[in-house]
Amino acid sequence: MPADETHTFDETVELLYGLHVGIVGQGAERHERPHKPVMLLAVLVAHVIKVEG
Repeated sequence: MPADETHTFDETVELLYGLHVGIVGQGAERHERPHKPVMLLAVLVAHVIKVEG
């Protein structure tokens, strides 16, 4: 997705749902990364509150 491409809030949330979260790595380096979309969504919500607030 190019940086200059704009999306509605609903489209952005759908893009967040499409992120690959799950498990990465193998052995001792194996870990989950379910926090990624949650952190991005928190930033978007904070932005919306600031803009509309």
